[in-house]
Amino acid sequence: MRYLLSLTIVLSLLWLAISGVYKPLLFMLGAGSVLFVIWISRRMDVVGVEHNPVLYSWRLVVYWLWLIWAIIKANIEVSQAALSKSGRITPRIVTVPLHLKSAVAKVTFANSVTPPWRWR
Repeated sequence: MRYLLSLTIVLSLLWLAISGVYKPLLFMLGAGSVLFVIWISRRMDVVGVEHNPVLYSWRLVVYWLWLIWAIIKANIEVSQAALSKSGRITPRIVTVPLHLKSAVAKVTFANSVTPPWRWR
């Protein structure tokens, strides 16, 4: 039960931080979304000791800071490549070796939009 409570608190705070609009209708929609996610998580049986959001809370902040910085750097690099005299951007698929052990770390890395390596 405490894992459901901690997940509820983390999701609510995350929703409040990201939303930025504090109107009654949006509060109700946010509460509904949080309750829906809690219900799905409970049904899927993915809430427990190893998925406790409090365990990842401080690392999540560090990850977001890293991701924001990586997105800024990638945007600058892509802008420079697009605006350069050659103007050539060559799309390609790259394979990245992963040295991550936990499934949560792999999923978080896979969901990162911007890779940590240079694009050129």
